[in-house]
Amino acid sequence: MKRCLWIVAAAMLTAGCVNNRGDEYDPVVEVVFTPVMHGSVRSVVQNYPDDMPFGVCAWSLPSNRRWETERGSAEEFLVDERVAHGEEAWSMSRRVEWPSRTMLLSFLGYAPYDSASGCDRNAGVRFDGVDTRTEQTDLLYTDPLADVSKFTGGGVVHVVFRHALCKVDFRMHRTPAGEGSIVVRRIWLESVRHKGDFASLREPQWILADDAAAELFFEGEAEAQYSIRPVGEAHFMIPQRLDCAVCVELDYVNPWGGTVRQRLSTRPLDSVFEAGRHYTCTLTLSPDEVQFLSEAMNLEIE
Repeated sequence: MKRCLWIVAAAMLTAGCVNNRGDEYDPVVEVVFTPVMHGSVRSVVQNYPDDMPFGVCAWSLPSNRRWETERGSAEEFLVDERVAHGEEAWSMSRRVEWPSRTMLLSFLGYAPYDSASGCDRNAGVRFDGVDTRTEQTDLLYTDPLADVSKFTGGGVVHVVFRHALCKVDFRMHRTPAGEGSIVVRRIWLESVRHKGDFASLREPQWILADDAAAELFFEGEAEAQYSIRPVGEAHFMIPQRLDCAVCVELDYVNPWGGTVRQRLSTRPLDSVFEAGRHYTCTLTLSPDEVQFLSEAMNLEIE
């Protein structure tokens, strides 16, 4: 009888140790999200807009295996799920709970929702057949968020979005020298590639089509002032090396009322326009010359 009591006591003590360590703690937790924007310079984090739903895919692996080496055998857990901002959290249209504590999830995301051509473990997020002449959408993707446990962040998945495109706009002013007025009629980049396919894995990469053509930023009538002012509209562009010139068509109206139409060009840019950057190009104009200066900053979501 004493031996039986000792065995029962030992079993109760062992059970108490297991509970105290939390080895069997496996709560029911909903999968929810917190999205932010990643800045390309100095890891600046920006707010993600509440009114833009995004898509997510996820795969599961046992906790003793890792996405980096065994993603090929990972099982699909989420397929193109829509995530939207609700009253309390970013959540899916249906309630999805984390799997067992013995499983880890790996996530990929993209935005806006329905913008991606696909989302898979090999190519990552894909944007196929992009044409910036017909569609000016700020395409976003995430790096893989790998091997996440339900105990990481209390079940909240922190997704960091990156820009797949860059953005370009123009400003202009005139030199102090000379009289008369300078009226700009058109501003364009001489040769830009507009079409391409994007894949985020293994490294983010664009494959550009051979469709180089002019990119028109302004057409109308804008008088150049001595102070720097914006002109035209900003354009999303596929990241690429630009070896072309900036071209300007203008009218020089001399002090006696005569008008001379000029078509001027800068030197070739020889610049790489990178994803996630906002390039502001400042043109300095005179009646017979145009000079170019480019500034780059983090691309902020609008």
